[in-house]
Amino acid sequence: RNKNLAEEVKKLKNNSGHQRVDGNVEEMEGKIAELERRLDESQFEVEYWRDKNEMMINKIQFRNRKEVLERYGPGPHHVELAIHFPTTKTNEKITLRLYSLDTMPHTIHTFLTLIDRQHYNRGSFLSLRPHVLVAGPVDMHDVENNRQLEQKMKREGYFPDGALLFNEYSGEFPHVVGTAGFNEEMGGPVFYV
Repeated sequence: RNKNLAEEVKKLKNNSGHQRVDGNVEEMEGKIAELERRLDESQFEVEYWRDKNEMMINKIQFRNRKEVLERYGPGPHHVELAIHFPTTKTNEKITLRLYSLDTMPHTIHTFLTLIDRQHYNRGSFLSLRPHVLVAGPVDMHDVENNRQLEQKMKREGYFPDGALLFNEYSGEFPHVVGTAGFNEEMGGPVFYV
């Protein structure tokens, strides 16, 4: 919107739109002034909402950090997942070490809440690529279980728009082999290893 207004102002100032000026300079100057005023208001509005968005993110991160400290302690936080393979009678275990609470408080809070509320129980691990597993409250082999898992996620507000309210990616912790994380587009509850 701002770009379009700025281009319109530029066209009027330069008369580059191949328009004929009929001697009404005052009218053209009035249009330019009005467009510049609207552009200034629009830029102010963008800055206002950007600041408001940053303030809300900071509040959510503060509250999530506080809740994690109260419920789970200062960390480092670890999550152990028991995985049942239909071909064996024993469970295998994977332990995930979570990133720093100071770096990703909303992500850590969301993941620990999903674990604590047992939202991954009866879910599946799927091999996406030779080096990538995808895990979550989905079941590709049991339609009824998958429906129940999906309904539970919808009731909790995690489907279809994801579990995270915003992403907290940090360049300190890149997505490399041996790490886990929520996918960027949806932001959980499905995650990859």
